[in-house]
Amino acid sequence: MNSHKIKQILKLPACLTRSIIGLTLMISMSSCQFNAPYDDKTDAAITELAKETEKFVARCDVERVRYSKAGTFYTDATGSIKAIKDRSGLYLKNEREIEALNRLETKFERLKQSHQEGPITSSLAEPIRVSFRSLQQMQIAKKRSLAVSKSIQEQ
Repeated sequence: MNSHKIKQILKLPACLTRSIIGLTLMISMSSCQFNAPYDDKTDAAITELAKETEKFVARCDVERVRYSKAGTFYTDATGSIKAIKDRSGLYLKNEREIEALNRLETKFERLKQSHQEGPITSSLAEPIRVSFRSLQQMQIAKKRSLAVSKSIQEQ
């Protein structure tokens, strides 16, 4: 936009100027999406898996649970991650989330290997916590982006 057009816009009534700016923002935001949209089911699944993991790790830490007594936790966790990845793959521009889920799956495999060698402690699960925090931050950013988009559309 050149300075002549800007001067013309500034001479317009304030409500019209705000409308033009709002419309411009709305058009630019709706046509340019940098991330996949927020999905509450993916968010809930990640949160639930994080919660179940923390409960499992706490029990292993306190009770010194051996791998043979861990039940189906690792199989269930891996299945949950794969289901979340499948759902995430339904959306365009979701590569970062899928990469983060791949890293989480690898970290679960490492924890499982450590557990096969002997009882695990809470500190061994820290890499998994880091991955969960990263995934949860992605969900929060998507949710915030959704809220901003809705508020712009309402204007």
